[in-house]
Amino acid sequence: MPDTSGVPDDSYLRRTVDRETLRFHVQRAIFCPFTHQPLDVRQAVVVTLTSPGGSATTYAIAAAHWDSRKDKVFSRMLAGYTLEVLDGRELFGRRRPSGKPQATQPGKGPSVQPPPMPRTGGPTPQA
Repeated sequence: MPDTSGVPDDSYLRRTVDRETLRFHVQRAIFCPFTHQPLDVRQAVVVTLTSPGGSATTYAIAAAHWDSRKDKVFSRMLAGYTLEVLDGRELFGRRRPSGKPQATQPGKGPSVQPPPMPRTGGPTPQA
């Protein structure tokens, strides 16, 4: 039996693929086609509608626009069509599964102050 201790679980891989898919579509679209606002992966939704024949249409849209329209989209779904939704608020808003290292982004990590340097000679600052 092969050693699988270093292999991430399927949910971690699925989440990584979903994040990169969302990032790809947001980078290609740049702007929401409906609101014309710039897209941010943390506030974007990628919606893929697939027909029974296999052809798919994908939109990267602003999450606020999706929230206002999703009920209408679901109510008008045609029989046999499938809808896949990747929500950046969910994919980028939660922490990674436990046991996986997290990358620290600049400005996001704990603040560490260097120890004070001892003064040797010169004027002392006055309060």
